[in-house]
Amino acid sequence: MICSILPLHAQQQTSLLVQMNSDLKKVTSGVLPTVVSISAMRKGEKAASQFDYLPFGTQPFSEGKALGSGVIIDKRGYIVTNNHVVRNANEITVTLVDEREFRCLVVGTDPATDLAVIKISGTVPADLPVIQFADSDKLEPGQLAIAIGNSFGFSHTVTLGIVSAVRREGLGVADYESLIQTDAAINPGNSGGALIDIDGRLIGINTAIYSSTGGNNGLGFAIPSNMVRSISDQLIKEGKIVRGWLGLSIQDINKDIAEKKKLTTSEGVLVADVSADGPAKKGGVAPGDVITKIGDTPAKNVSQLRRMIADQKPGSTVKLTLVRGGKVMELSLTVGRLPEPKDVSSAASGDNSSIGIIVEDVNEESAYRYKISDKNGAIVVDVRSGSPADKAGIIAGDIIKEVDEKPVKNSDELYKVVKAQKGKASFMFLIKRGTSQKYVIVKVGDAD
Repeated sequence: MICSILPLHAQQQTSLLVQMNSDLKKVTSGVLPTVVSISAMRKGEKAASQFDYLPFGTQPFSEGKALGSGVIIDKRGYIVTNNHVVRNANEITVTLVDEREFRCLVVGTDPATDLAVIKISGTVPADLPVIQFADSDKLEPGQLAIAIGNSFGFSHTVTLGIVSAVRREGLGVADYESLIQTDAAINPGNSGGALIDIDGRLIGINTAIYSSTGGNNGLGFAIPSNMVRSISDQLIKEGKIVRGWLGLSIQDINKDIAEKKKLTTSEGVLVADVSADGPAKKGGVAPGDVITKIGDTPAKNVSQLRRMIADQKPGSTVKLTLVRGGKVMELSLTVGRLPEPKDVSSAASGDNSSIGIIVEDVNEESAYRYKISDKNGAIVVDVRSGSPADKAGIIAGDIIKEVDEKPVKNSDELYKVVKAQKGKASFMFLIKRGTSQKYVIVKVGDAD
């Protein structure tokens, strides 16, 4: 008979470690097949160098090629990933853990949350595994978290950590943020990969790192699984996301504003302006109002209120509780539909290669996203790489104030002005960037 010389408590600790290690291996092996590596080819677009570190965890490996990760969410071949992984891609290939490769097509994208859904084209394998979702609203700091992704091009890399924090906002990762923070190692290439709990369920989609070097500093961020499920379901069913809209320009309340308006708390959101034809104006909301609740939920800050408004179904009725002149009021508003950005290219010549910009009106979404206070103009929300607008130096966040010395108040006016001059070889745009304005010449047709 062989007797152990280890103290009883040491034997128990060793046994616990062995059991934990066994459980982690079991959980990981069950989830690995649901995570894919993504290779996205981008025509006419140069990938950043390996040392051009971005907050996002996508690793650009070579010119025109970006590597990321994705998670299989449906046996029909649907895969969720980050929008920035597949943005502008004209060829997408996914690789499973068993090294099978499949071409994919984009089903729908949502830049506002940095999510996208792609689908295996052609015959979908019958044995395709699917990840299970956890309820991310129940997450708490300290829980174990496992990240799986295509780290620096090393496919199906597994790292272990904890949930460091929940509901992180204002990071600039996306328009709608309520992110999970984790210290599980996340590196370039992990974008779109899985963050799972110890039961092997999806708690988030890894989307960004906070790093001065481009590598892991223990500050990774993931989009919560409940948001992932909601957005991916809509993209699969509709191909796009429809959000609620009230037509508000809002700002957070600081201590000075709270004192000036004789508020007992800094919670709530101050209405700075209302759109002339928006639901808020029609429902009686006025500049200077302080919104304290939407429905029965307290309005704590701008980020939270924007998410709550966006989650409302267009056409539904929403109750706002607000303070005006020291008095508490309740207003019922009919929720509108957030206006969609407009592609100006077709207005110029019907050829999507011309101009190469997508614009939208100045509203609460764009004002928040680009930190602007202008009321008039069309905001550039996307510029196609290699397009005439790109070559002219136009970037997302620029406000187009004039076209060939004709003022434009919103995206509709810009579209109409460009369409009226259809066929021109060039346009002169007056753009505002920050506090300065300048003229730029956009030579139509001068694209790669």
